[in-house]
Amino acid sequence: MRRGGIKRTPRLHLPVAATQNRTDPTDIKPAELAAQAADAIRGLNHATQAFKGQLAYPGDAYEVVGPLARLAHRLPQSFDQLNELLHKLTETGAVTADYGSAEDQILEARSALASSALIALTLADHLDRAHQALAPLGYSPADDAPGVDHDCDEHERPSYTAHYTGADQ
Repeated sequence: MRRGGIKRTPRLHLPVAATQNRTDPTDIKPAELAAQAADAIRGLNHATQAFKGQLAYPGDAYEVVGPLARLAHRLPQSFDQLNELLHKLTETGAVTADYGSAEDQILEARSALASSALIALTLADHLDRAHQALAPLGYSPADDAPGVDHDCDEHERPSYTAHYTGADQ
């Protein structure tokens, strides 16, 4: 509990050792970074399952949706850069295909990447909207909810908000 009965959702901070041993992302192959991102989302999918109990308040959703919006905003750059790579490779004339024409396969891949970039922007916009809608939400248990102490004064009852902007943060 903090001032005013507001319970803050704990902030996640990496241990100092974790931040000191980080590898420069440019030292890791792009395919490995993409695999790590996919694995991280898989972990998130497991962590957000209701029975895990890791999400209980609107603030929990707020703190997950914000980073997901940032992720979605960053995806189009990767898609555009892959698209540019394929365009340059097409100009070399050295790309081959196991079936069909290499040019047709590259055109299909480039079209799909361009569509993916647009879809990611749409996803980012929707996640931004969700994040903004979650921002003002709080949580205050009903008077008849299990665990509510009816003998305490109204100002002593727990109240939970999506975020807290107090000076002690």
